Amino acid sequence: MSRIVARIASSVVLAVALAVVSAEANVIHNVNNDPHWTRITQPTVNRPLTRYDDVQIMPGDRVWVSAGGCVQTGGHGQTWKHYVRPQGSNSEYLYHGQIMIGGLFFAPTNFSDLAIVLDAHGFTTTWSEMFTVANCGGSAFPDHALYLGFTDDNYGDNGYYSHDDGNNDQCKYVGDAYVDIYILHPGE
Repeated sequence: MSRIVARIASSVVLAVALAVVSAEANVIHNVNNDPHWTRITQPTVNRPLTRYDDVQIMPGDRVWVSAGGCVQTGGHGQTWKHYVRPQGSNSEYLYHGQIMIGGLFFAPTNFSDLAIVLDAHGFTTTWSEMFTVANCGGSAFPDHALYLGFTDDNYGDNGYYSHDDGNNDQCKYVGDAYVDIYILHPGE
């Protein structure tokens, strides 16, 4: 019984956290004329988790992800941080871009945990490993939607304004954050 109560409670918390849909990010389909490749520029970073309905993901899809760029985290001084591998005070647990897909990642997962390789300037040089989306029927996730998240302790001043080079020049010559997702449907 306590497992059921815990599952219901976590579902309610998750539902409240996911209630807002992004209107800030740009979703670009058919990157380089490839119908499988979608890029999200300036993913939402002023709240913990945002659902992206423009990206369709289904059970059995094979998915690769990549991310890079920088984001304004607010505060004083050099406040831009890398979206995948942030540096500076508290960056071990704050300022990370995250992804969640029902049937694949059942909790927000830092992009830095997906073995995405970056070059010396913070640009992505590889995609993640390939993931296959499972059927998540009966779980706390009623769909296979794409959610992107960001970790911070003050979301109100995050965004993509007043670019600086960040701590240790982590954002020097680096543009705004982006997420690439490559999806192959079964049979493709």
